[in-house]
Amino acid sequence: MYICKVVGMAAAVSTFAMVLSAAAICPTTSNNNTGADPTGCGVLITYPANGNPVVAITGTGAYDGSDDTTVGIINNTTSAITSISLNATDASDAFGFEGDGIQTYASDIQNGVPVGSGGATGYEGPNSTFNLSGVDSSGGGTLVVNFSGSGITPGGTAYFSLEGDPSTAGGGIVVGPSVPEPSTYGLLATGVLGVFGLIRRRQKHS
Repeated sequence: MYICKVVGMAAAVSTFAMVLSAAAICPTTSNNNTGADPTGCGVLITYPANGNPVVAITGTGAYDGSDDTTVGIINNTTSAITSISLNATDASDAFGFEGDGIQTYASDIQNGVPVGSGGATGYEGPNSTFNLSGVDSSGGGTLVVNFSGSGITPGGTAYFSLEGDPSTAGGGIVVGPSVPEPSTYGLLATGVLGVFGLIRRRQKHS
């Protein structure tokens, strides 16, 4: 009886995880709604309960019909994620924001996921802001994405957008080891993503 209960609980947890990953996280537009991954995201970063985060290219096209992509975050850990750090090469132009962020497509959203407003670039998602101090003029460097309030709570999701073609965004993604981040970031989970090039990522859960 006890074993049956444990197996049943495990199955329920597994089912919940699959439902969570399949739910719409990122908004889709008329440019990429047809055939989109259920999450709506071009790039999906999942923080598992144990181990390094996993970066996946879903197959969802660019929301602007050209090269811009949405990035979704799934937090399957037991700690809130308040910030992530993304590193990209200049060649990737991942942070070469051109004024056509996801916020400019608010009137063209097809799957009902809300679009935020404000921020330094218009590429931010709801409850997120960008720290651009580490981004260089060629669209590379380091971008810090901060999540306001309680951050991304355990079991929660968030999204934002970047420059980059989602069909090739996974070509050079490398998941690195976990390392500590500065204490000023509070509860910090660090992921490293590069679009079009070699990327490294780091995380910390406190």
